[in-house]
Amino acid sequence: MTLVQASPETQSWLQNLRDRLPHLEYSEAGYYATFRNKSIRGVFAYLNPAKRSIRLFLPLGPGNAPHLRPTLSTHSWAERFPGVFRIAGEDDLLEAARLIAKSYADALERT
Repeated sequence: MTLVQASPETQSWLQNLRDRLPHLEYSEAGYYATFRNKSIRGVFAYLNPAKRSIRLFLPLGPGNAPHLRPTLSTHSWAERFPGVFRIAGEDDLLEAARLIAKSYADALERT
């Protein structure tokens, strides 16, 4: 499936993240891509790609990493995914992969 707002550039960033995190399940649906794992119930990373950036929503609070910002999303979404990281270029992919891996590890600890 093609992500509606993604550009070839942001699609390549998503592929880069998939390559860095091969042990995690990845899927796309319209406006969002997700990372999950069969051993964990639910999604632990949502990615919202646009033409020049990707917003990465995580269940990590902004205090968990210096690059995480509080989400500006609605109340219920903000409760589930309080931290957002903006991927604005290839230089941000390593940090994005690290944050997704941390989110996954934290979810494993809760199960």
